[in-house]
Amino acid sequence: MKPLIVVIAASICLCLPAHAKKSKASVARWLSVEPVAAAAMNDGRINRFSDALVHVWETHPDVLQAQYALQATGFDLTAAYSGFLPYAQLDLARSRRSDRYIARFIQPLFSGGSTVAGVQAAQASQRQALTELSSRRLQLALRLNDVWFGWLAARELDQLYVGHIADLNNLLGIIRRRADEGVAAQADVINAITRIRQVEAQTEANRAVLGATQAQLTALLGTRSLGQPSWPEPMQRLDDAVAAKAWEHARDKHPSIQFALAGIERQTAERNINRGRTMPELGLRYNKPFGDEADISAPTSEIYMQYQTDTVFRAFQGMRAGSSRVEAAQASLENARRDVQAAINQASAERQAAALQLEYQQLAFQAARDLVDSFKRQFETGRKTWIEVLNAQREAQETRLQLVQQRRAYWVANNRLALQGVYWEVLLRELDDRKLGALK
Repeated sequence: MKPLIVVIAASICLCLPAHAKKSKASVARWLSVEPVAAAAMNDGRINRFSDALVHVWETHPDVLQAQYALQATGFDLTAAYSGFLPYAQLDLARSRRSDRYIARFIQPLFSGGSTVAGVQAAQASQRQALTELSSRRLQLALRLNDVWFGWLAARELDQLYVGHIADLNNLLGIIRRRADEGVAAQADVINAITRIRQVEAQTEANRAVLGATQAQLTALLGTRSLGQPSWPEPMQRLDDAVAAKAWEHARDKHPSIQFALAGIERQTAERNINRGRTMPELGLRYNKPFGDEADISAPTSEIYMQYQTDTVFRAFQGMRAGSSRVEAAQASLENARRDVQAAINQASAERQAAALQLEYQQLAFQAARDLVDSFKRQFETGRKTWIEVLNAQREAQETRLQLVQQRRAYWVANNRLALQGVYWEVLLRELDDRKLGALK
């Protein structure tokens, strides 16, 4: 059985229009603007998305359950092959006059193809279990993708809120000095304090989100060993040409599609099992008597044929039911392909939209930041009012918060596209040999 290596892409590809391609490099920088300081996972703590993903794939109960189920199918396959092997049968008959024992050694010769179909059904079940393991890992990766980047964004937003409160407190000090000098009214101080309290309320709301996402992440990972996370490197983004062929690449490789294909094979094999049971069974049989009649009954060898009408009737109805199940499995395959294609198209559209918004959101933030600096200088000279400075700061803060959210949305969409497009090997560039071996 070929090892299944399941990895997730932590890379991004920007889809900018022609007039914006000249700023691709700067957009790449904006994907990791002022990330939280982080280091590789060399201290036993989880600092990167790839580290978290490997940890989930190694320890999550869903993966372990699928692995044990896959192991069980190996025994089922071995049992199916035993249908080709000879077997022994012992008959015992006791009466008042004598005891009779007959040992029969039987070698099946023909079963209408039911034995071969049984092996094929076991093989298809094993392939289904293998794709189920891949599907479990895919679903865990998608969940982790949403939770991880939500947690990462909430951490950065908390830092931004704290920094914004510090800026407002500095401005409050200036307003208080001007009020003490009689240049500003005392109401201006109260209004500035009100603005600070509003931002503090927003900070606490974000910290509630941060706590919730961290709790979800801890439950998903099964550990509290979380380090200092960082945004993925821009160089890890998915290439444009590769992303454009995501559906073609995933058409027959996606776990859901592979599971449906194996389901068709399994239902076809189950139908063939019943078809084989509608035919007579042939075999070679050797009979050896024991007991009181052993001295007058010599061993015999014979070719036998067995055909039971009740078994044939049940098998015929089972064959007809199997044909319906094959049609249902084919419909399930078409449904799986539509779902995968829809997921890929949605992720691609979200990724492209986030790439475009990142470009203009960063430009807007830079402009708002320059405006705040200008208004601060003019306020100190009396050319701008404090309310104008506060409004400029609030606009810059909101623009920066939106920039963080757009970065989060971009990475989530990019990783989702890489996962649904079965471009999981991209993450291999971040894994060392030890972690790669854990995925086999």
